[in-house]
Amino acid sequence: MVIPEDFKARGLLELPNFFFRDDAIRLWKILFAYTKEMMDLSYKNDEDVAKDEELQKFVEEIVDPGFISFGGCGFPKSISTKEKLNEYLTLLIFNVSCFHTGVNFQINKYLAFIPNAPPCLRMPPPEQNDVITDERIQQSLPQQNVALVTMAVTNILGNFSPIERFYVQTRALNRKGYIGENMAVSVDQEDCILRMVKMMEDLVGKIKERNVGKFLPYDVLSPDNIPITTEI
Repeated sequence: MVIPEDFKARGLLELPNFFFRDDAIRLWKILFAYTKEMMDLSYKNDEDVAKDEELQKFVEEIVDPGFISFGGCGFPKSISTKEKLNEYLTLLIFNVSCFHTGVNFQINKYLAFIPNAPPCLRMPPPEQNDVITDERIQQSLPQQNVALVTMAVTNILGNFSPIERFYVQTRALNRKGYIGENMAVSVDQEDCILRMVKMMEDLVGKIKERNVGKFLPYDVLSPDNIPITTEI
């Protein structure tokens, strides 16, 4: 999902007070700039991209076997320009970190209240002209043990892993450093990472400033709440 295009296609670019959109687009721009810097270190022109056999094989495998059962899910089978590679890399990073955070870590707040989304029903779904009563709802909702399992699962899925690493975190918590002890990066690549982290830190400050005085502050997509990848 190219998130700016998704908001545009759904007519959401002008919707007021849509903080998920505002923060998501800011994050996309930061990651887009970061991936471009990293990409420019390895690819000087479009020909370099097109001739990279390992890259092309990776892109192909995302479609087949990755998403072959779903028709490829819109992923390309090859990439021949730096512009498209920049978008592709941003898409991958954004969706496994930022978008996943936006939809996953709120799961317990919604699904733990069983009537919001029952995991099963004990009665058939109502038909068009059925009269829905409190008794009908009570008889339809799952029994207590099923509800408790659902609450427990969503609580686990909706919490951060104890080994989670975030785009922005304190030096005390981030004992491995921003780069990590197992990442083989050059000096130029490390500089790219640190510039990206600085932009993320600036965004944390802007989000905190925006939330001052709000009854329901929105900080779901603040970089200090976004793991750098998806942990299972």
